[in-house]
Amino acid sequence: MPDILTPETTGYLNSVRGKQTPLIAEMEKYAEENHVPILDPNSAAFLEVLVKSSNAGTVLEIGTAIAYTTTRIAAALPEKGMIYTIEKSADMIPLAQRNIEASGVKHKIKLLQGEAFHHLLNLDIEFDLIFLDADKEDYKRLFELSLPLLKKGGLYIVDNLLWHGYTAFSGEIPQKYLRSTGMVREFNQIFLKSPALQTSLIPIGDGLGLGYKLTEKGEDTINNIHMCYKNFDLIVNNRMEEPEDMRTLLELTIEGELEKNFEEMCFDAKYMIGLGSSIAKAEESPDINSYGTMKDDLSSTILKFLGNLKEILAFAEEKFQLYFINKYLQQNEEDEEMEDLLRLVSDFAEMKLIINELKRT
Repeated sequence: MPDILTPETTGYLNSVRGKQTPLIAEMEKYAEENHVPILDPNSAAFLEVLVKSSNAGTVLEIGTAIAYTTTRIAAALPEKGMIYTIEKSADMIPLAQRNIEASGVKHKIKLLQGEAFHHLLNLDIEFDLIFLDADKEDYKRLFELSLPLLKKGGLYIVDNLLWHGYTAFSGEIPQKYLRSTGMVREFNQIFLKSPALQTSLIPIGDGLGLGYKLTEKGEDTINNIHMCYKNFDLIVNNRMEEPEDMRTLLELTIEGELEKNFEEMCFDAKYMIGLGSSIAKAEESPDINSYGTMKDDLSSTILKFLGNLKEILAFAEEKFQLYFINKYLQQNEEDEEMEDLLRLVSDFAEMKLIINELKRT
């Protein structure tokens, strides 16, 4: 395995470290014995310096694990500072809670449990510093969702950008690290070349990415679906029958990276509404010879719409899948079933108009 630093250099850095608190030492020991990935201690010390020197008051951490970095950042914050930390692992959360309780700085820590995607979409806070240390496969999407929450002049810090030395390694990469190395390499190109940040990759620990925010909050590039979600309540303005259902579908769309499916559904819904009107007119005028073709077109469009909906619902919990099926897609009499589906189609057709409005602005 390639080394970022020589063993001698690593040993020297560890030998000159300052004295650690008993809790920090305990967490480092636990992580080593139980193979829990935590931030390299020298990187953590550097992060503490960044927190203090930047006068950060509000910090976002994506990936808590056992709260090793969380408690170190909290200790570096001013007395009225706050770190919001997000963890999705049910196994890690009890360990994190125990360590936070024992840290002496729990009043400066807010632990958010569950998928980071959902929290990032709903947070309405401007952060002074963001630290990303989560699953590598999620880095790109988590970065895109969290960057707009960082203030101009704030710091964005990412761990593992040298990924055990493999991102710079030209030899054969072990199968265990092959996929993740490709993901980190791809993310490095996005992060280090982001027009919103002035960046540097620092060869400390497992490679720390450091970015200084150049743009104002709200100026960052964000796609139409993300923008639609961030402004959802304001934009829909009571125009939809079931806004909360649409909000959940938007969350699932973003979580599953299925924006294309969602936009196709919006387009197809608008098309179906127009097609339905044409079919209704054709039924009143038997001489219109395209009636059968329009009916076939409507049937195929409905199937395409439902296929995309199925892709999005695959990311939902079973209880929401059942709720959604029973509400909109239940197998009743044909007229009732179409009436339920039409309510959903109407909302999607409205979403197409909303997305078009966003594109224009």
